[in-house]
Amino acid sequence: MGAAMRAPLTAAVFAVELTGRFDALPVALAASGAAYAVATSVINSAHGVYDTRVQGGGNVPRAGSGAMPAIYAQAYRRRTGDAVVVTNKGSRDETLTLIIDGRATASPMRVVTVTGPSPTATNVLDHVRVAATTSTASHVVRIPRYSVVQIVW
Repeated sequence: MGAAMRAPLTAAVFAVELTGRFDALPVALAASGAAYAVATSVINSAHGVYDTRVQGGGNVPRAGSGAMPAIYAQAYRRRTGDAVVVTNKGSRDETLTLIIDGRATASPMRVVTVTGPSPTATNVLDHVRVAATTSTASHVVRIPRYSVVQIVW
């Protein structure tokens, strides 16, 4: 929620108010901040934006009416390596193949993922449900449900 709102403190306070667990503010802030950090670490270091398209994937309800794609992606040019930030707003995992200039990326990719069991999941004092994990991929990247994913190649 913090990455989508671009306001991790506001998202954490909102979650704490909903649950009534004011003692959980520090860990709720950590969950929101983790997703925000994954997205902004790429966005704030970018000096260019690539034309980015998503094909396939599911849809999610849009506030009000209608539907919108569950997957959103934006690729960025950076001095330290190109990157794409992907969000999955849907309730199912998706897979992504990164295609550049008509070819699937073959080079190793570093993947940082922040995800939770629901779109409103937060961490509480006794249970961490939202955390960043790092992995590598070579062709296909799994985009978990309710996630913010950074892919660097």
